[in-house]
Amino acid sequence: MIFTIEMISYQAITPKMRLPPDSIAAILIPSCMEKALTSSTGSIMPHIIYKIAEEPLWRQAEKTGVFKGAPIDVKDGYIHFSTGDQVAQTAALHFAGQPDLVLVAVDGARLGNALLYEESRGGALFPHLYGPLPLSAVVWSKPLMLDDNNKHILPDLV
Repeated sequence: MIFTIEMISYQAITPKMRLPPDSIAAILIPSCMEKALTSSTGSIMPHIIYKIAEEPLWRQAEKTGVFKGAPIDVKDGYIHFSTGDQVAQTAALHFAGQPDLVLVAVDGARLGNALLYEESRGGALFPHLYGPLPLSAVVWSKPLMLDDNNKHILPDLV
C-alpha cells in the first residue's frame, strides 16, 4: 500500500481542541484516501458529506450560488452536515415526516479549513462548516422522498 504524508496544523483543525500554534502532526494517509479529511483526533474522515435542507432554502441557494444555512445553522454559527453513516439517523431525529426536503452531497475536501469535525450526538464526530457553503463544492442534490410510513427514503449515497 502506498502512503502519503500530510502535515497538519492542529490549530487549523478545530477551535475546541487547540495545541500551541506551532504544533504539527505527520499523519500517514493511504494514497487511495488522499482527498479524505482528517479529524482533530487524526482519524480519516469521509470525503463526501451530506446536508438535509428544506427545498425552498435550497432552491434559493441555487439561484445565488451559495447556501448560508437553515435557521438552526445560523443560530448555531455553523452549517450542520452528516457523514454517510450518520445521515439516516439525522433525517429520523431532526426531520421526521417532514416533506419537501433535499439531500445534498458535498465534496468536503473543497471546503478547506472552514470544515471541522466536532463531537456531537453520542460523542460521534460530525462535520460542521464555519461559513457559507459554495455550490461549487456540491456533487449532487436529490429530493428526499417519504415512504408510506412517513419515513425518508435515502437515495444511493456516494
